[in-house]
Amino acid sequence: MFQRAIEINPENENGYISLAGLYQLLGEYAQAARMYKHSLKINPVNANVYDGLGTLRANQQKYQEAERMYRKALKLNPDNAVFYDGLGSSCKRQGKYSQAEQMYKEAIRLDPDNDIFYVNLGIFYGSQDRYTEAAGMFKQALKLNPKNIEAYNALEDCDKR
Repeated sequence: MFQRAIEINPENENGYISLAGLYQLLGEYAQAARMYKHSLKINPVNANVYDGLGTLRANQQKYQEAERMYRKALKLNPDNAVFYDGLGSSCKRQGKYSQAEQMYKEAIRLDPDNDIFYVNLGIFYGSQDRYTEAAGMFKQALKLNPKNIEAYNALEDCDKR
């Protein structure tokens, strides 16, 4: 379907972005990168493409490059909480713990109703043996979404420590 959309209109950046996402889900990272890069030729200021490239590079465990992509996305759209969350994960994977914590907190500040951001900050705190703070994040996530199994399981793990 996405391939057909591109055939009909080769300047359809959303077709390339959708196809890149599909390739990424299938683990075909080189193809995904090609689609993202092609969409950037059409629209070089699409922050979502840089976010997609950040996620792609993180999936490939290329965290420094992922960080660079998330920072480009944030330069274009500084109020996007998802971009901060992705940047936080990339920083954490590189051992940049202070920056990671700041990014996770900024994601929550921008979107305080997103339970996933609290879970991610909680997981970060747990990785730093800060279990009281982690438990607080998981409780907040469960307040926002009582069906969040990841938050429930992580809170249970904190209670065991």
